[in-house]
Amino acid sequence: MNPLLKEIRRNPMLWLLAFVPVVFAAAKLRPEAHTWLFVLSVLAIVPLAALLSHATESVAAKTGDAAGACSTPRWATSPNWSLRSPPCAPASTCW
Repeated sequence: MNPLLKEIRRNPMLWLLAFVPVVFAAAKLRPEAHTWLFVLSVLAIVPLAALLSHATESVAAKTGDAAGACSTPRWATSPNWSLRSPPCAPASTCW
């Protein structure tokens, strides 16, 4: 956990992680404010995508180029899934 905190302190873009709980609070308090919720969600997803990209690069460095080449395209786009895909019905499958 200590390297993560150092990275957050060093990288100002990761300071946007503060918007993650703000999005949840805003959705609870003002669910009808769609534009604000969208803007807050975009601000919150940027550092999450950066952390996920860093994680996939770390996996690629430890497992080799072949595994890294497979994992990076798969997981690097997963933050985008939350922006474009509708929520799943309880008994359905998403993919």
